[in-house]
Amino acid sequence: ESCQTPHVTCSGHGQLRTPRRRGWQRNMGNAPLCSCAVCDASQIAPCPAIASGCFIADSVVVHPNGVQIEGLYTLGKTLGEGGYSVVRACAHRQTRALRACKITSKTEAGSGLACARKEVDILRLLQRDHSGRRSFVRLYEVFEDQHSMHLVLELCTGGELFLLQIKRGVFTEAEARILLRQMLRALLVLHSHYVAHRDLKLENWLLVKPEPSLDLKLCDFGFSIVLRPREVSKERVGSIYYVAPDVLLGPYDYRVDLWSMGVILFMLLSGKPPFNGAGEDEILVAVKAASVSFESPTWSCVSPLANTLILQLLSRDPRQRPSAEAALSHAWLSGSKSLTAVSHELG
Repeated sequence: ESCQTPHVTCSGHGQLRTPRRRGWQRNMGNAPLCSCAVCDASQIAPCPAIASGCFIADSVVVHPNGVQIEGLYTLGKTLGEGGYSVVRACAHRQTRALRACKITSKTEAGSGLACARKEVDILRLLQRDHSGRRSFVRLYEVFEDQHSMHLVLELCTGGELFLLQIKRGVFTEAEARILLRQMLRALLVLHSHYVAHRDLKLENWLLVKPEPSLDLKLCDFGFSIVLRPREVSKERVGSIYYVAPDVLLGPYDYRVDLWSMGVILFMLLSGKPPFNGAGEDEILVAVKAASVSFESPTWSCVSPLANTLILQLLSRDPRQRPSAEAALSHAWLSGSKSLTAVSHELG
């Protein structure tokens, strides 16, 4: 059920490996475009806390090098596997609190380790902001030894939004509003800290609890980057169905995340990606063309206001895309019921 779409090769970084994609990271062919240490591994500073003594910073316990996670946690079943990481359930030996443990091997991929270090830095930054704590998966502890790096994370028992999409096919507009509103609020906090996620996709939105709850949290910040005002990046990172044309053409800024939100909304309401093709090359050509079609019969049941928001988010010119704050004020979202009210109606 997983798709092994080859990676795009970034110039100057040699052959890229196609990661294993199943379970927790299963997708519809949306393998990351770049897995070569996010292309700027030499610029990624290791989390300074990792090499120091154990302390608590931003509610994250960072253990000294060599402390074994097995001394504090019992590792359970595998929840899924990504390109360079394995996610396992775990339980604290004393409190019995259930968590998820993201394990990155040092022997298999140095680029994966760079992404793990970056994820620690980004999550610590975000956890200083109390307004975003409902939006992002929480990082509790960090362990590192000579073989692996372990991130102890919040366990979201509802699983990936992607898997719920596979089960549902399409979401109603009421449900899509609930989901998109949460996503945009998370993005609003993210961008207020000048962080571009760069890999927003259905797989990286986790349901806090099983359905009918639709409470979401964002995860996987390994491709995230801090871009100050007027700063841009040229790194080709992301996932093939969700990547913005400006990532492919470069340079780009945080507004690539808004494009990905347009792709996600299109998929929530139709069950299909807006840009498709027989293979990777055709998909990327379609992304660059940025021509959006609502000709499928599915769209006859969707309100025109939803279409207008999708078109705005999928503007080929990033300057024409609404910010997260502006998108939240769009008539399709602002005219709907509150998240609490609609969630209550859905059970």
